[in-house]
This record gives sequence, C-alpha cells and structure tokens, in this order.
Amino acid sequence: MHEIFLLKLGEIVLKGQNRKQFENKLRQNVRRRMRAYGDFEIYIIQSTVYVEPKTTTCDLEGAWGACKQVFGIAAVARA
Repeated sequence: MHEIFLLKLGEIVLKGQNRKQFENKLRQNVRRRMRAYGDFEIYIIQSTVYVEPKTTTCDLEGAWGACKQVFGIAAVARA
C-alpha cells in the first residue's frame, strides 16, 4: 500500500502577492527535514503540502515525526 503525508499550511495562506515565496521556502524546509529519511517528492496544491515517498526504503515513521516539527505547518495527516 502506498502512503502519503498531507501537511496543512498555517498562516501562510493569509499572505498576499508574495505567497509563492513563502510556499517555496516552506517546501525547501520540508525537503531538508525529509532528506535524512529517504527520497520524497514534495509539492504544494491548494494550501496542502504533499509528501510522497519515491521508494519503498523510506523511513516513514522517522519522516512522520519530522513533518510534525516543520515551522508553518498547522496540521498533519497520513493517507
């Protein structure tokens, strides 16, 4: 079964025309946190960050804990 993490954004959704800069920085922060746990694809669609493992060798439990520590994330869910 394929698992994915959904990270809901916090106050970043309130930003105006520079919202894309904040989203890009958040994506970089998530990518940096995930690097130690394997190869993940990270993308943002409609105020949700999707963290999807590219391989089956990723440490999902470690990555799950790291997702909860990213500044700017309001809620996390596994799907």
